Amino acid sequence: MWRLVLMTGAASLALAGCSKPKTTDNAAVHNTSQARNVSPAPTPPKRRPGLWEQTVVGSGTTQVSHLCLDETAEAKLTIWGTQTGKTTCAEQAVSPTADGWAFHSRCDLGGSGTVVSKGTIRGDVTHSYTVEMQSTTLDAGAAHMNGDRKISIQAQWQGPCPPGMAPGEMALPDGVKINMLKL
Repeated sequence: MWRLVLMTGAASLALAGCSKPKTTDNAAVHNTSQARNVSPAPTPPKRRPGLWEQTVVGSGTTQVSHLCLDETAEAKLTIWGTQTGKTTCAEQAVSPTADGWAFHSRCDLGGSGTVVSKGTIRGDVTHSYTVEMQSTTLDAGAAHMNGDRKISIQAQWQGPCPPGMAPGEMALPDGVKINMLKL
């Protein structure tokens, strides 16, 4: 079970690097004659506050967990990866597709290695979404963390968070709660 928890965490970290928008020199853009033809990139939607049920499938195992979100937790744990003030990714891109969003990232996680991820996110993200991701971990301190992985996440909004579950907490099937904001 802990292997899947670690995979879920790795998936979250891989996704965490994927969406910090690339910045441009606005002055340079506005000083060109083409500036009026430039439109800002679409902003990926935010998940709805409340309880999300997530089914993670990877390495032949399936785990269902529940994640409680409010606006603050969503800002720090977003599926798009914008993690306030943390930039560990040399490459990161998110772009709209005909039926969702595509992402790619290359993130240095220190002793946990370098994770290269690519995939898609589909769904309205306020009621449900699906993530299909392939990632490769290289140079991790623990040899078993290295290698290729394919992870699928299906998430469904369940309603308000239940009493006793704080925003940012993830409840695992065995009843253990992990505060994802403190990882």
